[in-house]
Amino acid sequence: LFEICSTGRVVGKKALKFRERLRKRQIFTGQDIHPNARSSGYGSQPDRHGSFFRTRFGLHAGPAVIGNVGARDRINYTLVGAVANQASRLEGLNKFYRTEVLASGVVAERTRPLFIWRQIDCVVPAGTSETLDVFELLAETADTDMDDFLGAWNDARAAYVRGAFAEAITLFESAAGKRPDDGPCSVMIERCRKLLEAPSRTHWDGIWHFDAK
Repeated sequence: LFEICSTGRVVGKKALKFRERLRKRQIFTGQDIHPNARSSGYGSQPDRHGSFFRTRFGLHAGPAVIGNVGARDRINYTLVGAVANQASRLEGLNKFYRTEVLASGVVAERTRPLFIWRQIDCVVPAGTSETLDVFELLAETADTDMDDFLGAWNDARAAYVRGAFAEAITLFESAAGKRPDDGPCSVMIERCRKLLEAPSRTHWDGIWHFDAK
């Protein structure tokens, strides 16, 4: 079990560096970057080879068994444990939020002095009953100032959690104006509109339940 803060520094830096290299490659190969790609890394059109590379990261921390597992005639170096499943779920959630790097609250909280994190959502992923706080890794703390945008996002998310969906739409739109083509803003605006159209809920706790991976 590694020390989360020191390991989180290494993993976070590598994820950010890989994302930057991917974006440079997209620009170098002349790909037409989809509007959401500025925040999510997805391109809308393939490169000259007919395809383009997409990647996502899911970061979580906890105890796990790492090593060679199996019999002598069939052995595999792998990682086993709930932490691996949770990291895999986080990686998959990037598809829904149009993001690249998502992490659990455990990782975000213990590396907060090192990186700028945005709390995206509180969810119950498909295939589990466990509640998961989802954070997006935006940048290193020394690299950029996102206080204005994050303040607008946090106000919008607070309204969403309260169930004030009409107010949340207005606030998410305001946040999107500060960071054009932000994937999570678009996702949350669309979700709030659907919640307004849905039958009234007797209980809303701000937790979103996914029924698909």
